Amino acid sequence: MINNIIAQSDIIDDKYIQAVRDTYCKGASVEEINLFSQVIKHTKLRPELRQIYFTKRWDSKLRKETVTPIVSIDGLRLIAERTGKYAGQLPIQWCGKDGVWKDVWLEDEPPKAAKARVLRKDFDSPLEKIALWKAYAQYTKEGTLSGLWGKMDSHMLAKCAEALAIRAAFPQESAGLYTKEEMMQANVKEFEPIEIVNEQPTNSQSKDLLASFTDKIALAASEEELQAITIEIVSNTTSFEKNDLDEVRELYKERLNIVKQR
Repeated sequence: MINNIIAQSDIIDDKYIQAVRDTYCKGASVEEINLFSQVIKHTKLRPELRQIYFTKRWDSKLRKETVTPIVSIDGLRLIAERTGKYAGQLPIQWCGKDGVWKDVWLEDEPPKAAKARVLRKDFDSPLEKIALWKAYAQYTKEGTLSGLWGKMDSHMLAKCAEALAIRAAFPQESAGLYTKEEMMQANVKEFEPIEIVNEQPTNSQSKDLLASFTDKIALAASEEELQAITIEIVSNTTSFEKNDLDEVRELYKERLNIVKQR
């Protein structure tokens, strides 16, 4: 039943979101589900087509698990295409230690870098981004390349470069959206697989968030900008004290009413 709803849905409505929650977000909290739902509505990417994934990672700075929606490279391409300004790409290139760019990587050892060049209809030249092997390649604890990084090295690095280039070419539409290939290295270095400790937010932490979101809400000029702020608020819900969170919500409602009246 749930899969039928997803497969037959052409629009992202409440019925579709509920089906996604039941299928892809099992065991998630209400706040986590709400965050993922907001991201789906904002990006219009679909989990059943493997354009976006619900994931949770341990954030060692916040000392808690946080929802980190991950998109596929196809999802990023779709976001770019929907702008109406995407004009494709030039072929990916790779280079080794010599710095000579090649259209095909045929060496036995992994490339040192990959270069992607995205074209926009309103740009005179391609927007170029380079992904370095040492910044993205994932290794096991034994020091060997992990998973597909050991089997499809040039392909994996190319995906990272392309994601960088698409975000740079379309920053408003793709801000904060990262691919699995990019986040693998972040998972090793930034997120620690330790026991989760439920900690209450400190007063200073909550007040800092209140001040930050007060400024962001006041500067928001459109419903789209406010929707993006909603995603941030939901992801930080557990870091607010109740009174501060209630104040942020009231500020948000007031600003939304003002924006809608314009």
